[in-house]
Amino acid sequence: MGDWTGNSGQQPTVFFLALGTISGKVCHLDLSTDKTHLSENCREDQDLLEKFITGLEVMRRGGSLFWITIQSLVIWFLSGYIFWFTGLAFGFKWGIMDAIFVMIVTSIGILMPSSPGFVGIFQYFCVLSLLLVNATNKNTALGYSIVLNVYQLLLLLAVGSVSLWWEGISLRELKSAEEKDPTS
Repeated sequence: MGDWTGNSGQQPTVFFLALGTISGKVCHLDLSTDKTHLSENCREDQDLLEKFITGLEVMRRGGSLFWITIQSLVIWFLSGYIFWFTGLAFGFKWGIMDAIFVMIVTSIGILMPSSPGFVGIFQYFCVLSLLLVNATNKNTALGYSIVLNVYQLLLLLAVGSVSLWWEGISLRELKSAEEKDPTS
């Protein structure tokens, strides 16, 4: 197995700095309603930014924000335990705080653009963080990351399928909605 956890920490930072600089120069985003002067790509970027800002409207409603925060904390807590219990199954001698550290580093790592299911990037950051907490060796860490990634993908598919069924939405309806508006 090659040394793929080597010195590549600067690459993501340089990538995001370059991306931010380029998009700032190419597309001067403003929130005005007149978009006729913008190129097609800039219009799409501005539409995404406006959708993001609209999504933040929940912050104005205190009661909703409280329950969203509680739900988010419960999800993060349960995710931390999934990381921890999976590590125990692999024979790791570690505490819950080590598992939470691995979860946080991996979660931040998968924010970078990658392949569907975060295959590769998930493994890289999971193995890197496991080596930082001295939980195991590289080969076992890689096996752990693959098992954990597959488990999380299957869990998401199961929860998503149940949610679609609960809401009475078919995959065909999702596909047709995406074809009508691919940016949503």
